Amino acid sequence: MANVHVCVVVAVITLFSFIQIGDAIRCFICQSDRDDNCNDPFNKGNAILLDCTLKYPSTPFQPNSCMKTIEYNQNSGVRHIVRSCGYQSSLVAPGKCEQPLHSNTIKTEFCELCNTDGCNSAPSLLSKNIFVHLLAFSFAAIVGNYILF
Repeated sequence: MANVHVCVVVAVITLFSFIQIGDAIRCFICQSDRDDNCNDPFNKGNAILLDCTLKYPSTPFQPNSCMKTIEYNQNSGVRHIVRSCGYQSSLVAPGKCEQPLHSNTIKTEFCELCNTDGCNSAPSLLSKNIFVHLLAFSFAAIVGNYILF
C-alpha cells in the first residue's frame, strides 16, 4: 500500500512541473545588433520582459512560447541574437521552430522555443526546460523515498 502512495506522490509532483499557469507568456524582447546585453551570456539589465499577447494582440496564432534565434548576415558576416515571442506549432517537435523564413542575405542558424516566462534568457532554451523537469522529478523521487521509509 505504501508503494501506491509513493507512486501517486511522485506522479503528482512530476505532473505539476509541467503545468503552466495563465494564458499569457512573458518573454525577453531584444536584438543583439541593437543592444549588446542581448548577446550570450545574456545580461538582463535593461532587457524588457513583455507580455506577448500585448505585443501581438491580433495575430491569428497567439504567441505561446518564447523564442531565441541566431541569425547570420551573409553580406556583412555578422551574427546576431534575437529574443522574442514565438508560436510553438503542434506540427513541429517541442522546442523546435518551424522552418524559418530566409532572405537572400539573412540565414537563421539556430532557433529554439520554450514555454515559461523569461525562459529565452538561457544560452540553450531546451536544456533549461529539461533541467526544470529533471529537478522536479528528482524532488518527487526523494520525497517518495522519504515517505516509503
